[in-house]
Amino acid sequence: MSDLVSSDQSPHYKVKQCLRALGASPYTLSRPEVSKLSVLLHENEQIEAFVCSTYISGWAMFVATSRKLLFIEKLLTKLKVEELAYEMILGIDHTTGRKHGKVTVHAQRKDYSFRRVNRDCLEKFVSVVELRMQSDEHEEVLVEGIAEAQSLDPRLNYSSSFHI
Repeated sequence: MSDLVSSDQSPHYKVKQCLRALGASPYTLSRPEVSKLSVLLHENEQIEAFVCSTYISGWAMFVATSRKLLFIEKLLTKLKVEELAYEMILGIDHTTGRKHGKVTVHAQRKDYSFRRVNRDCLEKFVSVVELRMQSDEHEEVLVEGIAEAQSLDPRLNYSSSFHI
């Protein structure tokens, strides 16, 4: 049997299939940002939502994964990539019209604003990011509570992987 990976099993192909299922247009799938995406994902990391549109310097996309947000911007001669943990996201604002909408992701270092975003992609992206932000806040409070309980009674041995 051949050691070559068939094209339908390559990471790049899987990323395109996932984005297509999430509503990506053929134009979006042909962008260089998408080809870079398969290299940026860790093993077992899933793409959950995305938005793409014109940005300050041209074209960019935000990808919400199971672990982080990826901001990929197409500059004149290169791609700029920023990884943002969900803990770094302060909030997300959005408005929607009939077909398109606007979204602004407020991060600790700067704000990212997209205009003329596909409405269906926008709604999915906002719901995923808000859900991930809430789950991170819940986990933070739980870890703080465990630390406080252990400081009250050091004999108690709570695991940091304790879940309700």
